[in-house]
Amino acid sequence: MGWPGIFSRTSLRMWGAGPSSTAPPYASRLHILVSLGANQIGWALLAGPLLAAYVGTWMTALARARAIDVTSVLVGSALITALLQAAAGRTSLAPEAVGLLLITGGAGTVLWANLRRQAVAGHGAVGG
Repeated sequence: MGWPGIFSRTSLRMWGAGPSSTAPPYASRLHILVSLGANQIGWALLAGPLLAAYVGTWMTALARARAIDVTSVLVGSALITALLQAAAGRTSLAPEAVGLLLITGGAGTVLWANLRRQAVAGHGAVGG
């Protein structure tokens, strides 16, 4: 009879299978997974849980944090990503220098203001 109702013609077309196909859309690429070597499987078994933990941590943080805080962290992470790509030799920082300087200045200002506010609040409590 073919696939259950969850695999409609539209979803099969999205996966690259024809509307009358009874094979799963990924079946033509299954040989790639079966032909992986021990080294490749080892890396997948190492990277998979690490990436799952990373995503799980972010999802937990997103569920608990305010949207403005999450946005601040994500903007600052663009600087870290650019530096890592430059260190790996994948891109140059020159085309993005102005934007990266603005991000660095903004993140630095927010960090400085936060540290200053904590210092003033701590000093007021001790001296008061």
